[in-house]
Amino acid sequence: MTPIARELLAPSLDGKSHAPNLLRLTEGQDRTVYYFQLFPNLLISLHPDYVMTHRPTPLAPDRTAVECQWLFSSFRHQDCAVNSPRSWVR
Repeated sequence: MTPIARELLAPSLDGKSHAPNLLRLTEGQDRTVYYFQLFPNLLISLHPDYVMTHRPTPLAPDRTAVECQWLFSSFRHQDCAVNSPRSWVR
């Protein structure tokens, strides 16, 4: 569990949320990111406005490929801008 800094609205590059919060969040959950590790190779991070999965795959002793998926509510996703640094996509 990681609380989001008070001066930020979301853990994004610009500190703003670009999607509505997920449904049924209680007070405090709208300012917290939860992380769950499922052995052997799945990390799920629950953010207030989306869910993200991280799936690492070992390539060599010194290299790992990580596949990430952003999962948003079925709202107007064509209007949603995700702040993903280009350096994450190779």
